[in-house]
Amino acid sequence: MKKWKAPVPVIIIGNLTVGGNGKTPLVIWLTNILKKKFFVAVISRGYSGKSKNYPILVNNNTSYQEVGDEPILIFKKTSVPVAVAPKRSDAVKLILKKHNVDLIISDDGLQHYALARDFEILMINNDIHRFENRSFLPLELMREGTQRLRSVDVVIINQGVPKKKELCMRVKTKFAINIIDESKVFPKQLNKIVAISGIANPDRFFSILKKNGVIPIKKIIFPDHYFFLKKELYKMIKNDESLIMTEKDAIKCQSFARKNWWFLPIDIEFDKKSQSFLLEKIQKLFKAR
Repeated sequence: MKKWKAPVPVIIIGNLTVGGNGKTPLVIWLTNILKKKFFVAVISRGYSGKSKNYPILVNNNTSYQEVGDEPILIFKKTSVPVAVAPKRSDAVKLILKKHNVDLIISDDGLQHYALARDFEILMINNDIHRFENRSFLPLELMREGTQRLRSVDVVIINQGVPKKKELCMRVKTKFAINIIDESKVFPKQLNKIVAISGIANPDRFFSILKKNGVIPIKKIIFPDHYFFLKKELYKMIKNDESLIMTEKDAIKCQSFARKNWWFLPIDIEFDKKSQSFLLEKIQKLFKAR
């Protein structure tokens, strides 16, 4: 396969299975760390986006209908250039045309081999069975064989116990944030909580709620990247109930949210040794070029 190589380093953050591995939170965390020293930009496939024209450079007026929910969230949380295109090299070229960046981070795209990469980060879930007895798409969730665990630069497990040479990423959260006025409360202070999820791994979201002392009176699961409808949610959620969702889902409810609708922002962290190891490996990219 012919590969297109960018004139700046490209970091791919991807996985071997479909969805729900924590890639986007890691993209946001890593971007915010690296932008203190480098001019960083992010590219995305823009899953569920329905724009007629690509590539797109995300701005404050870009809608999730055009580019999907994840690019909007990344742009909101990092304030760096974010470009979207099914062909990721087109997204990189647009960024390079508009900005003099030092580094590109790709949200997903491990299997998008048409784009050359300088550094690969592989995300895996905390799963005691790991990849045992898994089949490839379209039968099951595997995108690629487990031999890739040995060829990537870094393997990060999303919570759980890392194996040798793996890093462990921890999820942390504290406050629920109101979608309308951005006020903050501890999640367990909310009354009559209904939890909804339109992400690939809803059980992880519900588990985080439980760790924060939240026992919803009702849980509603939607497909990943689901476009919520005003009438649909108004019918499901009573006026005296508190609705809580992920920050990614909240982006799609912003225009019609009620005053008792909240989202739970997710941050990640590493121990100091793991963080230093990861950042030192990435900084070596600039010495190698």
